[in-house]
Amino acid sequence: MGKDYMKQIVQLTIFFAAILFCNVAFSAIPFRFGQSEQLDAIGISLPTPLNSTQEPLKTPEVAVYQFTRGAESWTEERYSAEELWFGSQHIGTWRDQNGNILQLARCTNILPSNYIGTDVQQITFDTVITKTAQKITSKRFLDVKQSLADWLKQYSGLDVVGNPIDVHFGNQMLAEAYRFQTKAHNSYVCFFRLNKRYPGQSVSPENWFCVMFTAQQPLSSEAARYIQENLIRKVSGQRKSAASGPYSVNKNRSRVVKEYSYSPIRERAKKSIEALNDWWYMESDNFIMLSNHARAERAAEEILNELELLRSYYVKLFPPFDGVDKMDVGVVRFFATTDEYVAYLETEPLVGLNPRQTAGIFTSGRVELVIRNVTDGESYKHSIISPIIKHEGLHQYFYLAFGYLTTAPWFNEGHACTFENTKLERGNIFIQEDQAHFKKVQSVIKEMSDSELEQYLSKFLLMDYLDFYSVNHEFNYALAHCLVYYLHRGAPLERNQPYKNIIPRYLEELARTNDMTKATEFAFAEIEFKSFVRRFAEFMKNSRLRQDALRRPL
Repeated sequence: MGKDYMKQIVQLTIFFAAILFCNVAFSAIPFRFGQSEQLDAIGISLPTPLNSTQEPLKTPEVAVYQFTRGAESWTEERYSAEELWFGSQHIGTWRDQNGNILQLARCTNILPSNYIGTDVQQITFDTVITKTAQKITSKRFLDVKQSLADWLKQYSGLDVVGNPIDVHFGNQMLAEAYRFQTKAHNSYVCFFRLNKRYPGQSVSPENWFCVMFTAQQPLSSEAARYIQENLIRKVSGQRKSAASGPYSVNKNRSRVVKEYSYSPIRERAKKSIEALNDWWYMESDNFIMLSNHARAERAAEEILNELELLRSYYVKLFPPFDGVDKMDVGVVRFFATTDEYVAYLETEPLVGLNPRQTAGIFTSGRVELVIRNVTDGESYKHSIISPIIKHEGLHQYFYLAFGYLTTAPWFNEGHACTFENTKLERGNIFIQEDQAHFKKVQSVIKEMSDSELEQYLSKFLLMDYLDFYSVNHEFNYALAHCLVYYLHRGAPLERNQPYKNIIPRYLEELARTNDMTKATEFAFAEIEFKSFVRRFAEFMKNSRLRQDALRRPL
């Protein structure tokens, strides 16, 4: 009995020593995983990093190609085949406060090598590439591991080193699991398949999945073991099938749920957040909003209603170009915090703009209106964000309506600044002066002679975006607003309306040449520019003329 008692003491001592060793070893690991998240749309449950934020997948960048065949000409919107493929494989990203990143992806196929570095139409990707791509099967073939290594290279750029390492667990929730070591010493990569024969997992997906954890520093053997025990070991299939349809029923927060005609943009937007439990979407006829703001549903509805009303007005004032049979859906992203908003935009080519100093931006490459919560708390103030929605929303409309063509800065920013000052009342739109912009321009015009102003305006109208945003940009915004406001509200009051064709001629030439500079030159070619400058200056100085313009319906 004494020996047994001593044996128990020794065993307990060893047991507690092991626990102590693990605690000491793991305590030095600069990341932790929390409770498992149920990814309804995927049919998987897995732990995610503690204190992590969910990062949505970005909309692919659009590239506009112009083609001619004899007298026929047309444009095509194309996307990077690699970016479309990545979106078809990627499920979700979680980033903790220290910058450690967890990624989850489905491994279904490998992009054919002849499409690498190419831009393709969405329909080409859907109907050709996905059908000809090498499939990664779930069966135990000798080439599966090599296929997974090839897939990893394409997905992440990482090269595999050595042979895959079998990852064995006693719970049998995974049918197979292999750790792939790479040249990146801060990455842990594991491929796995769920065991459909395990109780409760009969409805689990059959394909391979990839978990990739990227730390901010090289992973020690203890850190790798921690990931294996606290992440990979706890991956499981859900005990019920994924939500009906491709997306969780909790994602759609629309007040009115209806069927919309197929739109690749709308579908990609939904798919980009399918595994992110904090994110939801709301739809309207021409827009889809994605948000992770837990209390912004009412705000989302207000914003979408406002955008729809504005679009109905823009369609009348600036009809879509020929060839734009049906405008694409406008994507709006509404971030709950400034840090998430900035992180999303930090890799975007924003000329002369610091995202942290903005509340909303239109990204032309991705054709997205990106906004953030502008208050410190959970509240939402429509009065603050509304001018931003109107301004950036017009940029988005121009880009969609004009077939992704770039308009001149004076035209683009001038209209955005002008329509930012609209009042929306009972379905009607009222456009007003921006007093701050007018005061800036008035003070400069007073100090200029007619010839000096003429010379300045002739250069201003031909400015490119780099000059517009970098050289005296605040005044450039103000002047662009005043010019556009005059063309819409002041010029129609001039006798015989000599300037009524400037905007129509500009759009006509832009559609024909796809050249914003030629369009500007064409727009002003048939007027007497000196007289135009003189009348514009008079309008700016004369409050009676501006009052008459304000009373005139647009």
